[in-house]
Amino acid sequence: MPPNQTPPPHSSVHETWLFDLQSRELFTVSARIQLTAIESLLIKTLIFNEARICSKQELILGIDKDADNYRGLEMCLSRLQSKFKNAFGERLFRSVRNRGYCLVQEVKSAY
Repeated sequence: MPPNQTPPPHSSVHETWLFDLQSRELFTVSARIQLTAIESLLIKTLIFNEARICSKQELILGIDKDADNYRGLEMCLSRLQSKFKNAFGERLFRSVRNRGYCLVQEVKSAY
């Protein structure tokens, strides 16, 4: 990191994130991230999936796209990851080789 640039703010204490689908927000007591409609659907799919890992096909279906023809998943995931990482210096999820994606932060539904 360049010497004149400050690191992004984040807590050193592991926090549980709450997700509100209606307001499309991911938040804690001290922080809030506004999400796009697709980002909200991605997080919804990740937290409500009974298996810990969501396949690419499950995520694409979760955002109401055609799993055989949709090519924008990686870009949507990258933007969501960047938004979270820029704000808090940590990853929200990680890829699991040959299986899909899983959350690395604790995220629960707000309702």
